[in-house]
Amino acid sequence: SGDHPHRAALDHLVNWLQIETEYLSGFHFICLQLQTMLQNMLRLGLWYQTENLIIILSQIQKGVIHKSDIIRKIICQVHADLADEAFLRTLVDVLLDKKEDRRDIAQCLLLNLGSKAAAVLVQTLVDCQDKDKRFTLIEFIPATGKVVVPVCDYCLKQNPPWYVVRNLIIIISRLSDPNLYEMVRPHLTHKDIRVQMQILNCITKLGGASMRDRLIEALAHISDEL
Repeated sequence: SGDHPHRAALDHLVNWLQIETEYLSGFHFICLQLQTMLQNMLRLGLWYQTENLIIILSQIQKGVIHKSDIIRKIICQVHADLADEAFLRTLVDVLLDKKEDRRDIAQCLLLNLGSKAAAVLVQTLVDCQDKDKRFTLIEFIPATGKVVVPVCDYCLKQNPPWYVVRNLIIIISRLSDPNLYEMVRPHLTHKDIRVQMQILNCITKLGGASMRDRLIEALAHISDEL
């Protein structure tokens, strides 16, 4: 709603953050105030009103909006501390509830709250017992982009059940980076053929100059198993 009292102040802050290039003495203090205000608004459920500012913070953090190193460092810290795990779990619950009318804003916030959000999404997938919810997560998680890579890598190294390995490989294959295959390759010797078949699918999906060699190597492993 446009009549929230913070609205005008927020619009000014959005504009200022986009154009500010000079590190002024009060910048750090203003950013901490901004962080507190955003945290309060998120807690109060004013999610839509925080959207533009959180997107700007995310774009500065990713380097899409270029800032000097000192400004970017402060913004990255503010961005990283915005949401705690409990709030991120609330957003994921909304994402997974088909009857929720706030799913669109929950998706937007999860996409713009960085590596902590990616970690909570993947952990939810790993623990999830509901097939439909797993499908929703597998469809959504790749949209978070490369922030999800270290989380997937960590989970793959924990020797999870075969279906978790398969689901993580599906996510990696949708990130469109052929270099990520090295994360998947150790699982060629996985004892479950369904994981091996998912790796074949991943190789073709990732493509790249090494695709043919990777397929030959993978097929040799799989035919040995069979």
